Amino acid sequence: MGDRRLQRLKAAGQEAELRLRTPPAPTPAPEAPASPRTGDVERFAVWFRLRFPSLAFLGPIPIVLTGALVLGLLAAAADDAANRPIYLVFSVVALAPVILPIVLSYGPFRRWRAGVPFRVHGWERVVDRELLLEGWFRCRLKVDATGDAPSDVPELVRAALHVFAERANARFYSTDGDDERKRWRVEGTTVSGHANPAVAWRLYLLCAGDLALVARERGGIASVTFGASPGNEYVSSPSIDERA
Repeated sequence: MGDRRLQRLKAAGQEAELRLRTPPAPTPAPEAPASPRTGDVERFAVWFRLRFPSLAFLGPIPIVLTGALVLGLLAAAADDAANRPIYLVFSVVALAPVILPIVLSYGPFRRWRAGVPFRVHGWERVVDRELLLEGWFRCRLKVDATGDAPSDVPELVRAALHVFAERANARFYSTDGDDERKRWRVEGTTVSGHANPAVAWRLYLLCAGDLALVARERGGIASVTFGASPGNEYVSSPSIDERA
């Protein structure tokens, strides 16, 4: 099963590489020093802004409103024994859209760096900033192999990076005025380009998904290192159609 998934990854990477070949490679992002504020860069607020970048400006409001609705329904159920099952069903339905994403998505995100079979450096450089959909920054991810890496590991890593680059570039939206954002390009086992919260979420999925798969099935990945420019470069917000 693992070999089949790796073969699919390799094939997808080759196809993505062909589609990404035309544009010039972006200037690599400078590695900013790690933030002196260690903080918790896997906390719920970071997950929420990466997972739902179009709703990040709302903050916890949707959760608070849903919680208030559920509490109101439960209170009504307590006073109306005859219709209590109906109130309870509506409470579960109202709470499900909030609880399910948290359980299925935030659970793995919490302490994800400790769960991958390689060291992760510099994640705080990516997320320790104002995470807004229109806030972009130069970013780079570099994969370092172990000294005894199997011969096919570099090819599998490049396949994963090409698949990521194509998916990340799909998160770019049209802007007003000049667009100086660099699309993502792969050079060896390094991928670089401009990122915003939607792309940063893809970076997390790359590490916790395809790169972790390669490391578990083949070994050979020693570390992943992020570099990012300090601060954001703000561009116009995406249209309603492009927020999906």
